[in-house]
Amino acid sequence: MADRASLDWSDPDLLCELLKRRIVFSLTGSTADQDAVAWAQVCISHYSGEPWLDFMVTRSLMRPRNLLKLFRSSLGYAINLGHSRIEPDDIARGLRTYAQDLVIEVDRELGDVFPQAKKLVYEFSEENAEFSHDELSTLVQCVGLDPASAERV
Repeated sequence: MADRASLDWSDPDLLCELLKRRIVFSLTGSTADQDAVAWAQVCISHYSGEPWLDFMVTRSLMRPRNLLKLFRSSLGYAINLGHSRIEPDDIARGLRTYAQDLVIEVDRELGDVFPQAKKLVYEFSEENAEFSHDELSTLVQCVGLDPASAERV
């Protein structure tokens, strides 16, 4: 039986390491141990009171693709605004772009699995951050789904 490499994406340190290695390689062309100088040039050290990479990882839903999207969005703003590194405002803008993309992605996934619920996710924009089961069921029914369909959603 062949050896398999398994990566547990429930570990934030692994996600941090993934991005660090990609960044250092793109800056230095080396796969050697992380170049601290190159790494420090990428971004401010902290955002919203925590190390910037920890901030991004906790918002990536532990998905490497989402972490890369958030980083690329922030980097894109930094580059387009002429910043030499990612600044706090670049992260804030990148986070807004990433969040909008994530809502679109969730809507597509929900619509694929349950076509009657397409665009349902947009109904949550003016709602509270937390719901009871009954409140959620009522909201889903308000968009025209019957109680059985609302329960499935």
